[in-house]
Amino acid sequence: MQNLINNIRLQTQTASLTLNDFDQFLAKNGIEKQDIRVKKVREYIKEATKFQALQPRSDQNHDQLDHSFIQRLMSNDLIIPEFATFRDHIEDIAKNVQSNCNGKVADYIPELKNID
Repeated sequence: MQNLINNIRLQTQTASLTLNDFDQFLAKNGIEKQDIRVKKVREYIKEATKFQALQPRSDQNHDQLDHSFIQRLMSNDLIIPEFATFRDHIEDIAKNVQSNCNGKVADYIPELKNID
């Protein structure tokens, strides 16, 4: 757990780690804080930081945590490794096509048949 906390602190560029820091890091990487894969880590950080920010330390409760997803997140080893760049590209595409009203509703799809 100590290595995991140190890696998160390095990624968030903070001397100590708060739940807010971790949540911002998740959001930056396109991960919702409600994601089940980070639930136990968030609970650990929340409990460990009730009165102060989390410092690297040895902790017996870390064995309960599944580190694989967080380690992949920290090393940019996700399906979309640079999520912020990906999100920016998607936003640019959406802006470019937003005003395009050409085309016709795909009325061969039953759910779209009655749309104007």
